[in-house]
Amino acid sequence: MLTGNLEKPGIVIVNYNSLAYVIEAVESIFSAEKIGERTRIVLVDNASTEHGFDEFEATIRQRFAADIAVARQADHRVSILDGCPETAEIIIIQASRNDGFAAGCNIGLRFLYETDTDFFLLLNPDTKLHHNTLKAFAAKLSSDSKYGLLGATLMNMRAGLGTQACGGASLNPLSLLGCNLGAGLSLDELPSEQEIEQQLSYPVGAAMAFRRDWLEYAGFMDERYFLYYEEADWSRIGRDKYKPGWARNAIVYHHHGAAAGSNLARQERSPLADYHMIRSRMQYALKWHKWIAPLIISLTCVQAIRRILRGQKEQARAVLLGGIPGADRAYQKHA
Repeated sequence: MLTGNLEKPGIVIVNYNSLAYVIEAVESIFSAEKIGERTRIVLVDNASTEHGFDEFEATIRQRFAADIAVARQADHRVSILDGCPETAEIIIIQASRNDGFAAGCNIGLRFLYETDTDFFLLLNPDTKLHHNTLKAFAAKLSSDSKYGLLGATLMNMRAGLGTQACGGASLNPLSLLGCNLGAGLSLDELPSEQEIEQQLSYPVGAAMAFRRDWLEYAGFMDERYFLYYEEADWSRIGRDKYKPGWARNAIVYHHHGAAAGSNLARQERSPLADYHMIRSRMQYALKWHKWIAPLIISLTCVQAIRRILRGQKEQARAVLLGGIPGADRAYQKHA
């Protein structure tokens, strides 16, 4: 058992063309019940194209009535907002280019690692916290030193759809497809943490918490994953010492697929999402299970045929480009 409480939270949100969502996410953090004296919120703008960094910074400043002090960290511009609520501090970091979600998270984590932060939370920009979420994460992480990455109870933002996932997903050892655990349940139907954790391979990265010792053991995310599978890879790295877990009472609401341009209400992934989902699955296979790579290529061809039968020719092209080694990386830098 651990001794002491986690009282110095740091939250990283990576933004790419999601400014309106980011503001809602930050507002939900301000409204959440606090742990400790101060929450650090690091917003990493991943070279957005719909707005410049100055516009992003000015919008955040105006919305939260804060003054800005500008500094630099390596190749990144860092802006620290003063005048926010006393219980929170916002740091805005400009990424020089978009190297993907994992790289953006690493920029924020490296900043927080140099502070006294003892409890880290990665959030998608299209999420909102329940008022008790930070406390629920901290309590779970403090309960057992064997926990590494923790997932939340992810609730679909659209009413009536229930949970997106209870903690995370199980990973099929052959297809390497993740299956979200407990999807579609209401909050009254949630299973026990033990039941979910027996099946849990990795937390869903839309809301993922961990302690400082996890980061020191597992290191930062593998930036070869532009989108998707970075959390599966991270869990795999640390599994010899740590186990993934589910903080049942840490409720996070999520606009599932919005940040990647998908319309999951109609079960339609964007070509961008299709490309990177397939590409990252192949990357994971080549890193951890090379013998499975031929099977992944075969499954990729089947998925492309299914897209064609649905009339989704652009998605089919994206699937093939992502899953066949040596194919043109047309979508790689457009996430």
